[in-house]
Amino acid sequence: MTFRGLSDGAKVSVPPRQILTDGVYEAVKELVMDQHIEPRSRVNIDKLARDLGVSPTPVREALARLESDGLVIKEPLRGYSIAPLLDREAFEDCCSNPTSRAGQESVPTLAWCAICSV
Repeated sequence: MTFRGLSDGAKVSVPPRQILTDGVYEAVKELVMDQHIEPRSRVNIDKLARDLGVSPTPVREALARLESDGLVIKEPLRGYSIAPLLDREAFEDCCSNPTSRAGQESVPTLAWCAICSV
């Protein structure tokens, strides 16, 4: 976006907010996938925000997206934690029948079948 209307006529370019959110999402996803944040461990949003040099808001937005990806779990009144890794049986079940878990209330695990659907 470019804004015009400053008293001296200068143009100011403001990067879209979405760029920061996407960057934080990718950074947190990388930390989770590379296991820099241990599976099943709780996520301290403020510390993660400080480590990434951003405010907590884009971190919360990234965690919400990662929850929909199945990489993190949100627990009411407790916050976010990293989803456990798939064990061999769960991985084979995922790959052989990706719809087998549809509609089940269970603890999400790392991106159920995202690996298999590639």
